[in-house]
Amino acid sequence: MCTKKISCAALFTFSFFSFFQTNAQSNSAKYELGVNIGAYVYQGDLSPSRWGSFKTIKPGIGLSFARIISPSFSLGAMFNLATLKGDETLYDNPEFLKYRAFKFNSKLMELGLRAKWNVLGSSTNETKLEPYLFAGVGVAFINVTRDYSGFISEYFSPEENLPARLAEDIAQRTKRTIAVIPAGVGLRYNLSSSVALNLETTYRFTSSDYIDGYSIAANPAKKDSYLSQTLGVSFKIGNKNGNKTGCPVMKY
Repeated sequence: MCTKKISCAALFTFSFFSFFQTNAQSNSAKYELGVNIGAYVYQGDLSPSRWGSFKTIKPGIGLSFARIISPSFSLGAMFNLATLKGDETLYDNPEFLKYRAFKFNSKLMELGLRAKWNVLGSSTNETKLEPYLFAGVGVAFINVTRDYSGFISEYFSPEENLPARLAEDIAQRTKRTIAVIPAGVGLRYNLSSSVALNLETTYRFTSSDYIDGYSIAANPAKKDSYLSQTLGVSFKIGNKNGNKTGCPVMKY
């Protein structure tokens, strides 16, 4: 009698969790597709602010595609097109920037992979606001155009040897490809179980000092970088069990 009760309880428990898992999977998406627009900020030798050159913010667009591993984690790819710009003549302090007058403009195409951690671990729209963190690796293809036509060498002391240092930079072939490490934070607002708005701040760590085309004539000890602030929309697509109707699938 006791054995029969245990067997019935075990069967009920197994049936309950099987039903729960089936329904959860049928309502869970397999992939996430996203598109975004945003602002890109150059950070480097031509910007006196540690936060970057906000006077030369440029636009960018991006696409993303991710595989949802669990309610908390996803792995995906990203593709971004943007422009970076720097202009020392826009700043009054320190004064020498007006006379050095270095400028640059760079087209940017970025490819990368990233992992995302959803802090709250929700896979549906039961939580409207969801913060998340992400990091990855990537490569940026850049096309730098330098402009030093406003450089006034007479302002600088002979000890600085700035004309010769600038000549060294000019002789350097500008970088076409650089490795980047994107990392950042985001906030997701769920419009439904499959559609959401995403606000992200992404900082790119790099090992290059030639994103702006200058190094020796500027600050060779400081690496260049850039960040973006984007707003996008994402769509969850594909059921994990392949059930397109959304109805529970019976398993035997």
